[in-house]
Amino acid sequence: MKQVLFTSRGEVVVKDVEEPKLKGRGVIVKTKVSLISTGTETMVINRSREKPTDDGKLSPLGYSNFGTVVDKDEKVNKIEKSDGVACAGAGYANHSEMNYVPQNLIVKTPKGLSPDESAFVTLGTIAMHGVRKARLEMGESAVVIGAGIVGQIAAQLVKA
Repeated sequence: MKQVLFTSRGEVVVKDVEEPKLKGRGVIVKTKVSLISTGTETMVINRSREKPTDDGKLSPLGYSNFGTVVDKDEKVNKIEKSDGVACAGAGYANHSEMNYVPQNLIVKTPKGLSPDESAFVTLGTIAMHGVRKARLEMGESAVVIGAGIVGQIAAQLVKA
């Protein structure tokens, strides 16, 4: 199985890795669309480049994708094999052909929502959380700092 990783020196590589194993209260998802969050992922890679090490450690990239459930723990509720799910979480919703994702980091997507749109669920959730934390009220002004994907979504939410 292929996965996108980065080294402790900030080099991006694609490697063959073992398929993930099912763990408690989670699912195995076959990825259909993996969303690149350029601002966040570039920052993570650049941090490794600024302070490189030679420890040979490989770390996964990605934290937002959409796929189909191919296996699940029996304790997982409201999700079945073959369901389309939006997945979240660094170390779980990786740029990888298959991922193990805990139940609390997946949501079944409604029919009619495309795989591409579904891959944005995590970023939309992050933007919505930021807007809610600001506790804005009708008629107030706001400034969104950062014009990456999450910032763009947050600006649209604030405008709405």
